[in-house]
Order: sequence, then C-alpha cells, then structure tokens
Amino acid sequence: MHRKRYPLLMLVLTALACGLATPTPPAESAAALPQGETGASEKRCGDGACDGPENAQNCPQDCSESSAHGGEISPPAIDAAGEYWVTNPATGAQLYVIVTTPAGGQGPYPALVIVPGGIGYASSPDENDNLADVLAGEGIVVVAFDPDGRGRSDGIEDYDGYAQQDGLAAVIEFAAALPQVDPARLGVASFSYGITMASGALARHPDLPVSFLMDWEGPADRFDTTVGCSANTHIDFAPCDDADFWAQREALNFIPDVQVPYQRLQSEKDHVQPDVEHAINMVNAAVQGEPPWVRLNDLPPDQTYDPANPPAMLSEKETRSLEQLTLQYALEMFSLHGASSPSAAPAPSSGEISIPPVYLTVAVHIEDVPAYANCDAYPDFRRKLLDFAEAIAPYSLAVNLQIEYEFLMGVSRCESDALKATTDGLNVLDYLVAHYGYEIDPHQEGGWDIEGQDNYADIRYLGGQLTTVSETMGGLVWDDPDQWARLAAGEDGQITPGFTWKPEMLTLAVSSRHHLGDFSDDDVASGVWIPKGAGDDFWVHDPEGPFIYIGPGEHDDWSAHPTDLSTPEYVQSLLDQMEAGAIPAEAMYTVTLAVPQGIVFHPEDHARLLAVLDELAPFVERGQAVYVTYSQAAEIWREEYNAVPNIFRR
Repeated sequence: MHRKRYPLLMLVLTALACGLATPTPPAESAAALPQGETGASEKRCGDGACDGPENAQNCPQDCSESSAHGGEISPPAIDAAGEYWVTNPATGAQLYVIVTTPAGGQGPYPALVIVPGGIGYASSPDENDNLADVLAGEGIVVVAFDPDGRGRSDGIEDYDGYAQQDGLAAVIEFAAALPQVDPARLGVASFSYGITMASGALARHPDLPVSFLMDWEGPADRFDTTVGCSANTHIDFAPCDDADFWAQREALNFIPDVQVPYQRLQSEKDHVQPDVEHAINMVNAAVQGEPPWVRLNDLPPDQTYDPANPPAMLSEKETRSLEQLTLQYALEMFSLHGASSPSAAPAPSSGEISIPPVYLTVAVHIEDVPAYANCDAYPDFRRKLLDFAEAIAPYSLAVNLQIEYEFLMGVSRCESDALKATTDGLNVLDYLVAHYGYEIDPHQEGGWDIEGQDNYADIRYLGGQLTTVSETMGGLVWDDPDQWARLAAGEDGQITPGFTWKPEMLTLAVSSRHHLGDFSDDDVASGVWIPKGAGDDFWVHDPEGPFIYIGPGEHDDWSAHPTDLSTPEYVQSLLDQMEAGAIPAEAMYTVTLAVPQGIVFHPEDHARLLAVLDELAPFVERGQAVYVTYSQAAEIWREEYNAVPNIFRR
C-alpha cells in the first residue's frame, strides 16, 4: 500500500469554531516555497519542465495546453510516493495532493476525496490518526489535499469560498483521471466546516464525476460556523452581517443545488454545536432540493424532520472511531450509488463470473402459538403452510423450516389419516422434506409453551419422532453465557429429561433484548466461523469451539427489526465490495432471508415475499447468488473454503 499518513482529527478539528489555534499560513506564491522539498519532484509545476509526477492533468502549463477543466487529459501514472501537484484553475495556485492507493493491484478502485474541516489540510505534521490507511486497507483510493493557502499549497486562504471550491473541483477531476480509480465510483467526504467547500464545489460544478457526498457534522450557516457569531472563533471570519462574504460560505445555500446523493452523519453530541438543529436544517433543505437521495445516519432516506423534535442520532459508541464510521458509510454509499464503469468490471471468461457467489439461506419460522396444537385449528394452519410451500416452489429455494414445540405438538396430535391422504400418506413435515427438500430445524423464541417450559432438547426430540430433523439450531441468544454453557455441554430435555442434545450448527443469533422488542443488537454479520463463546467472544473464531455459525447478514425482516439494507440490496453490496476489492473475494459470504410466520399463514402477504424473491432472481440466474440450506452452507465452507473463517460485520 502506498501509505501516506495524515490526521483525520487534524483535518476535522484544525482551527474549528471552538477555539483551536489557527496554524501559521504558508507563503502565498510558488516562488516562496522551497525547491526540492515537495516529496514528489525536485522541481515545481510552472518551471517549464514536465517531469516527476507532473502531467497534463496536474501541471497543464508545463505538460499540455489543456486546462484542468477542459481538453484532452492525460491520466497521471501511479506514483510510488503518492504525492502530486494540481493547479487550481481559478487562482493558479499549486495544490498539494496526497493519494493513498490500496496495496496489491492496479485497480480500478472506488475513491474518496477527503475535504478537511476547519482550515485543516492534508500535509499536517500530526501523525496521530490514520484515515487513509483504514480506507485504503479496505480497497478505497484516498485523495486528500491542502486547499489554497494551507499547508504546502500556494495561494491565499479563502475560508472555503468560491476560490477553494474551484480548487476542490480540480482535485476531484484529477482523482477521476487517476488510472487506479474507477471514475464511476468516486465519492466526496467532508468533515465539519469542510461541507461548505464540498457542497459549494458540487453545486457550482454539477458535471463533476461524483457518485455521492458524505458530510460529518458540518455547520449549516454562518451562525453555526461562528457558533452564534462569536468573536472568539480564532478564525478570521468576516462578521455575520457581511452578506457578500457569507454568500460564498453557507452550506445551507448550496446543498439544495447539489445533484448527487447526500449522506449526513450526525452524533447525538455534536463536536461543536450545542444541539443537532443544523443537521436537521441541512437534511430538510437537501430533501426539498435537487439531491436524488438524502439520508440522515441510517434512518429511512428522503425524510424531513422537525428541528424541535429531532430523531435519535448516532450514539457515542457508534462515533467513537471516526475512521471506522467513515469506512462503514463509504462502503455502503459505494454499494448503493457507485455504479462500476465498464472498464472496472473484469471480463467474464467462458461465461463464468470473476467473483464467487453469495450464499442465500431461507429460514421460515413457525413460533409459539398455542392454537397450533389445537386439533380444531391445526388443519387450517397445515393447509396454509402447504399453500405457502407451493407459492414459493417456482423459485427453487433451499428452505430451512425452523419450528417450535407447539407446532410439533399439533403434528403429533392432529395428523389424521384424512389429512395425510392429502399429502401422499405423510404427515406435513415428512411431506415438506420429501416433496420440497426442506430441512427441519429446532427453533425457540423464548416464550411460554403449552406443555411446560420446553427447551431445545425437547424440540429436537419431538421433531425427531415425527420427521428427519437437522442438527441446526435457530435463535441462539449470543450474549447469554448460561445458554451457551448448556448447549456446549449438551442440553438435557425438560419435558423429555432422558434426552440430551448438542447442536452442530447455530443460526440467527439475537441479543437478550430481542424478546423484549429491542432488535438493535441482533447479529447481522455475514460469513461462516466457529464462535469462541458468548458475549464479545461470539465474533471471535475458535477452531476448537463447539458450533459452526452461519451469519445472516443484513436481511428483510418485514418491519420487525431495523436494518439498513434489504436482502437484495445487501447481496448487491457484497458483490460490489468483492468486485472492488474492498472485501476479500476469497471468503465465503452468507445472507439469510428470514420469513416470519405472519407471512406464511397470511396468504394476502405472500406477495411481499414474492417481490423480494423476484429481486433476488437475477442474481441467481447470473450465478452471483446460490440458494443453499444451512447444512449445505456448512459443507461448502468446509470443502470449498477450507473452513477459513469469515466474520464480516458492516
């Protein structure tokens, strides 16, 4: 990796309107800058020689008659030092640019242009942070720069006005021309006051090749920027009543004219402002303006909010690492809004795809309902289950039917000869196994039951008396060490105390708060591994652990659980990230489509599931996704992936 460390906290916090000291400004002309100290070339752009990293894109006066905003552009070569000079066409200033490229390949990769906060700059000597390494380590080219008059760049400080906005536009065009960058997947990420420069550049240059804009806690207007027009900002802003000055420097005026998707990141405790009203103002203005897609944190897109009653923002825990937060949302934005250019996609060979498929599991749940064991009501549930199986049969799914004790009691008590006559003389479970290839898994929701407090061993025992039952357990509580210990040792039945069961595989892990209606900590990791234990150890692979776990990934859950992406969107996200090199393509990725009993037993709701299956069908047809049962997934992991663990948590 071409690693050039530069400080995210310095980019964000340098001379913010919270009282930090203003750095000493650099010299204003190229002549005043020392020769041979650029780190990229012994000479400077403008000396009449086209050498070092200079080329038609970053030094048109030496290398080409083309301007930075027009004419034929010769793409820069990949430079080992990762340092360049880009001309601001509006001011003529030479802007210092740092490019950090992922190791191990030529790309093309997605790229993120970083816009610093305050009057920060990329060449700051502070080495306490490593945003570039974090992003590049996940397959993203990082382009950072010193705006006019800052750090190693020429020019005069413009406080994010039109001049520096034009400089950013030139840097974006430079980034798009880099050979290691896919220009169809180029995002801009601004921090704090950097949103003013970023939104201004995109609004005033709508043809820039940008896929999206990410904004972390940027001020909306002059009052936010100066924290209530305070005279103690330590940045030489003009007074708030200087309309001409602020006409160039209020993001709230630019954001409605931005024509790319806009993602706002906002924590509950802003790093400068006393409240989050500025975030609501920015989002509302964007939704009512030109951006085609607008989202606040991970809330539903294209929503406006009441500034007096804002929604919950990101927690302190979620924003503890700004590098990881930036990475998380950048990867998602690339998957949602970055369409790979034709040149970025490897050409298939002999009809084969260049990356492995995503493995799709379908888990259909039948949970605690006493009526299942009532022989007057049972036949209707049985018929609806069979109707559901027939409705999804055309999609050739591999289905794991996860059943609790009550339904098993219904099968045991109520399967008459007349009912079996409708299913080839078999009970309904045997019929689903024989006719549709279903796997039957023990599942437990954690609620009450009709026979006493049953447990997994009881469910496994009774199920085994009625049909072929897998050794897969559905519904583990990942933060319950007592349950983990019981299962690891082999759980004794409570209704059938002479029977002991130890599962071989776990699925659909939930938190202990799940049964209280809080689904926020339910597992949504993709991949296969052997958890070390309960709690935080659940996401640690231990080859000596007792169970294999199949991660569900992000998935449709029919409004019960809040997730960022639907199952089809998440599949596309995984494929995009593998193709981009952002996540290892040699690892096994899994996604579960979890189907609740409300869908199963309400025929009028079948269409909701069928719509999702229709969206998944093209992935399956292209070989980009494969339906497997949980048992098949474990076998594939062992035999085709050599049991190499993959724990992918967005």
